[in-house]
Amino acid sequence: MNNDNADYEPKAETYLPELKPRWNKSEVDDFVRSSEIIARERGYHVGLTGSFLYGAAHRGVGITGKDVDLILYPIRNRLAVSVAHTSIVSMLGLTVDVTYVNAYAPDPMEVWITRDAQGRRVDVFFLK
Repeated sequence: MNNDNADYEPKAETYLPELKPRWNKSEVDDFVRSSEIIARERGYHVGLTGSFLYGAAHRGVGITGKDVDLILYPIRNRLAVSVAHTSIVSMLGLTVDVTYVNAYAPDPMEVWITRDAQGRRVDVFFLK
């Protein structure tokens, strides 16, 4: 691979093997709702994106791809509570495997590759 950029971060899949446990639609719905309650108290909203939102599970098949992709973005109409991202991820009940900054996004974002208590992968994207 040609890599002229010293800040290049390889895809998370190069860091971690795919985790085997899968999510179903009702588990993701419950997880996103409970995550929104926790995040909102700390100045963030939660958005869902990725394979679960757009893939087979969304079309009614019921099982997602390898992970759930959450976007945490600041609530604009109130001051964000100064809480470290590590603390928010912990309050969501997630264990961190890898973190990095995606400098290639229009606005750089922190990417957190995590697992829930059952070992299911959750990618968390913190927007500014």
